[in-house]
Amino acid sequence: MKRKIHIDRKQPDQKVIASHKNFESLLDKHQAITKRPRYNAIKVITGIVLVAIIGFLVLEAIEQEENAIVPPLGQDYVEFEFHVIDPQVESIVTLMTGTSISIPANSLIDSEGKAVNDVAFVKVSEFRNPVDFFLSGIPMTYDSAGTEYTFESAGMIQIEAFNEDGKLSLIEGKLMDVSLVSATEREFNVYAFDTTENKWAFRGRDSVQEKSEESMSAIVSDDGEIISVFDILDSAETFEMASQMSFGSDDPIYDVDTISYTSGSSSPPVTNPERIKDYANSIWRARKTAQRDMLNAFNKRDSTNRANRKEMLRQQQINDSLRVAFDQQMKKARETEAMIFREFQINQFGIWNCDRPILKEMPHIVEARFTEENAEFKLTQSFYLVDINLNAVYKFYSHVPNVTCDVASENLIWMIKNENEILIVTKAEFERAAQAKTPMNLVAMKTDEALEYLREEIPSNLP
Repeated sequence: MKRKIHIDRKQPDQKVIASHKNFESLLDKHQAITKRPRYNAIKVITGIVLVAIIGFLVLEAIEQEENAIVPPLGQDYVEFEFHVIDPQVESIVTLMTGTSISIPANSLIDSEGKAVNDVAFVKVSEFRNPVDFFLSGIPMTYDSAGTEYTFESAGMIQIEAFNEDGKLSLIEGKLMDVSLVSATEREFNVYAFDTTENKWAFRGRDSVQEKSEESMSAIVSDDGEIISVFDILDSAETFEMASQMSFGSDDPIYDVDTISYTSGSSSPPVTNPERIKDYANSIWRARKTAQRDMLNAFNKRDSTNRANRKEMLRQQQINDSLRVAFDQQMKKARETEAMIFREFQINQFGIWNCDRPILKEMPHIVEARFTEENAEFKLTQSFYLVDINLNAVYKFYSHVPNVTCDVASENLIWMIKNENEILIVTKAEFERAAQAKTPMNLVAMKTDEALEYLREEIPSNLP
């Protein structure tokens, strides 16, 4: 059939347009379309159920895709430190480990791009070994040219900043200096985690420095014993406030009465070694209380909090002083003053990692068969294999029949049994099963007990 095609047709006049405005015809069509049809109840219910299931699976897939960072045991198991800063001056946030972040003055902006001049809050988490990586839920794999590599990590850090109105950002062009305490002198790559793409982005190389802190002042007890050395406290009044703090009970920070604050003691007397760790533990618990108090004040986010700006910064000074006290006591316990730091610059808040992709192929294959209490264990969940010598954790899924590993290294496995228990294959059991080519026996432990066990078995990557 030959069709006529009108090209450059003239615009119809108003009379022609009006002849087609038949609203009664339109209403009849609408009523015919919306007329209630006859339904088959079983088909309708089945259809609804299928749509719901498909919708759930789609949403679950989208959620998994969008939320690459999902702590498997929840946020309560992700440890962090909380600090208060004055954004109008340069701030150095120093953690209990010795890691520090230097934030330039006047470098913070809110979600609307406005400069932040009032009190700001910095939340920092450090992840140093496979237990930390597991608890964080942060992916420890790196894609390059279509190949997925697992990271050997020298340390990872997550830094966030807030005020009462929400999250803060770093002004473009400003840089923060990170000095990450480490246990190895080798240089590593630096990566930033892209939360939009859910992957790591290479940002450069770190540099390794060895530092030792000098003691600027000392605190002594009434019997002349040096309790701790400080380089932040600058007044007897501030120290008096710190000495009166408690850690969830009526006990003071220290086990002895403190009566003086002595400046300029660069070579304090040697303390009683048997009491050093007791003092350090007391200081650490007191500092956790100071952290909690500041976090509670932040969570209130009210006018009272804003009015107490000066007091919050004063509380932070005490918090910093307690950190220095703890650090000095631990140095005495270790009988060393020097520490290794990995240094690099970052241009945004978020997650940063000092890593190198593990490029070598694992030389051995071990069958992924398990028993629990000598009965066959049907694997229905993902599990984690740790190569302790490489400070690396590999995630495997339930459908894999084998795991690739280096049996000459130290390996162990764990998996979540339920919300209260973790299943573990110990180092000795892994080695036995790998050599005998038999199933690996799983030991069930309460979650807290299991994490404590794993932290004892796996080094913390601290000196």
